[in-house]
Amino acid sequence: MEKQYGTCLFAQIPIRESITHTSEMVSQLLFGEGFAIEDKYQHLLKIRTLFDNFSGWIDSRQVILTEECPHEATVFTGSHDAVIERSVDYAKFRVGMGCPLPDYADGKFVMDNTIFRYEGCIRQAIGGVKSIIDVAQKFINTPYLWGGRSSFGIDCSGLSQIVFRLNGISLPRNAAWQANKGTAVNFISEAQPADLFFFDNENCDITHVGIYLGDNKIIHSSSFVHISNVDGEGILRSDGKGYTHHLRIIKRM
Repeated sequence: MEKQYGTCLFAQIPIRESITHTSEMVSQLLFGEGFAIEDKYQHLLKIRTLFDNFSGWIDSRQVILTEECPHEATVFTGSHDAVIERSVDYAKFRVGMGCPLPDYADGKFVMDNTIFRYEGCIRQAIGGVKSIIDVAQKFINTPYLWGGRSSFGIDCSGLSQIVFRLNGISLPRNAAWQANKGTAVNFISEAQPADLFFFDNENCDITHVGIYLGDNKIIHSSSFVHISNVDGEGILRSDGKGYTHHLRIIKRM
């Protein structure tokens, strides 16, 4: 049987827009995340991620290929300096927060008939407003990276996606897609902590997202993950002179 699925083998690998290694990185696969294969060209694979249905190209040498669809995980690495060990050769993989651990139990899990050991901090996908805020704040000072989804580098929608995933809520990959989910909140005065704030550009395209903390504060990834002041117009500049992003819509997930 031809292998039609796979799992990421490293901390994070790039998902590229097209078939060359110089193509734009549009997202990432994290360690333990699974995918289905849609097309092949030499050692490159066009994949569709199982978690968020995102399509792009990866290098087949950075993944494990399997015949069966990988199991969906409900347990994740819970720290930014997690270390996973492969039992067959004692190879160690340093990964970030939010990597899925499929069928994790008693400090180990199995991928493609190989045992991996992990005895660090774990998180289960149990949500709640306080948990969403706590997880989001753990990413403070993570550098901005276009297409990034990890604690080594992350973009705005990558931040909201991984924070909500660690709390049992699945969001699409991009901010514009995320804005189509949830229930609209009409006014900022009605906003609650953990609501998502979406911002647009001069063409009215959704280009940015942040997580509301309450008290007119928002956490978002712009240059790096940090907390900014926000009002009904948008995110205020640090010097108080104007806005860096203009508010378009508020959603409760």
